[in-house]
Amino acid sequence: MSDLKFVSWQEIYQKAVAETDREKQRQLVQHADFAIFQRQQKLYNCIQYREELNALNVATETLRAIKHKGREVEKTVWLRFRAKSA
Repeated sequence: MSDLKFVSWQEIYQKAVAETDREKQRQLVQHADFAIFQRQQKLYNCIQYREELNALNVATETLRAIKHKGREVEKTVWLRFRAKSA
């Protein structure tokens, strides 16, 4: 995903949220998490960027929910596979 190297955190985040392919989404979520983390580090204790910091927190929570949903889907697939092979 080197094409995402110089893309803003918002663009990567939006791509991750909109992606329908689970594997691609998983990769985009990782990239978005890292981009958000880097931006949070740059803005740490900058009062004038409080609105963006709030948006970063919301984005982080959304990505966490996407990751949780992905784990639940994988768990369901695994349980169905186990049930069929038993």
